Amino acid sequence: MFDTDLNGERTGWTIEYQADLDDCLSNPCQNGGLCNDGDYTYTCTCASGWFGTNCETNIDECSSNPCANGGTCVDNVNSHTCLCTAGWRGATCHLDIDECASNPCRNGAQCTDGSNSYQCYCAVGYSGFNCEININECSSSPCFNGATCIDGVNGYTCQCVDGWSGATCVTNIDECASNPCANGGTCSDLVNSYLCNCGAGWRGINCDIDYNECVSNPCSNGGECINGINQFSCVCAPGWQGLRCTTDIDECASNPCQNNAPCLNTQNKYTCYCLPGWTGTNCDIDIDECAGIPCQNGATCINGMNTYSCQCPDGWSGTHCEIETIEHSINFTNMSDVNKFKILMSANCLAIPVAKFIQSSSSARQQLQTIHK
Repeated sequence: MFDTDLNGERTGWTIEYQADLDDCLSNPCQNGGLCNDGDYTYTCTCASGWFGTNCETNIDECSSNPCANGGTCVDNVNSHTCLCTAGWRGATCHLDIDECASNPCRNGAQCTDGSNSYQCYCAVGYSGFNCEININECSSSPCFNGATCIDGVNGYTCQCVDGWSGATCVTNIDECASNPCANGGTCSDLVNSYLCNCGAGWRGINCDIDYNECVSNPCSNGGECINGINQFSCVCAPGWQGLRCTTDIDECASNPCQNNAPCLNTQNKYTCYCLPGWTGTNCDIDIDECAGIPCQNGATCINGMNTYSCQCPDGWSGTHCEIETIEHSINFTNMSDVNKFKILMSANCLAIPVAKFIQSSSSARQQLQTIHK
């Protein structure tokens, strides 16, 4: 048998033992390489773009000169980038850039692509390298009478001042042509204006303003005045009537209060003063005096006009059936028993009942029938 130590020793013998450890424990493979443990050694399976024993060397993808047309190659990890010269594009700079693709020529010009350049053929009315300049047709001052010339494309427009018209603003405008004077007014044309001679009852620049009869505030009590032609009308506020809203409407005239209730007229409303037993805006609701359940001990409440009555069950009495009625009979053999009964009732603070003696012919006994209310 061997010792548990890696180097064991037995009497008379020396035994050396060395274990094969995992050579990948130190992570020798770089840049994402995969380590494969072997017998006292290891191998690295490198990620794309790397080589070497420990995958420490970047593969130069530019070594094959992939960039064309003078492009500069920039080596990356497992790839490369070409920096193209002017006029070229693409992964390897093999595509000619179409300088006309960005539509540099403006205003409808035709673009012709060249080698790292382009040429614009301008439409009529434009100039400049990109045909961005509009030729100014207003330079010859074609507009008259203070008009403003607005340059267009291969043309111009004259913006005339008030009172003039025409392509070059040489025609005087007749401001009376539109018949601006209303309500029979006559129009006199002036320079860039007109004058209306108004008929009777009208005023204003165009004779369209009627004299306002509401200026004097003829409508009273918040009434709204409506102006008319040589007249006015009043829209009265609620509760008022009349030509000038001076008459108070009597809301009590229709006798809205019922059951003989007095009516008080106020502004746009009325108030009913109900007689006892009635309620509601118009005193048309009978007050139910039984609503408060005044009757006690199971009594039936009968509602009346501003009153009620309680119909008591057997054994109860009083206005609200609150008094218990006890009926019983007591037999006495003599007057001494009656006196004892009175003393007993007084000692217990009880009311002495009303007694009625009844003489019995058969037993010669006195019977006291009592009613305690």
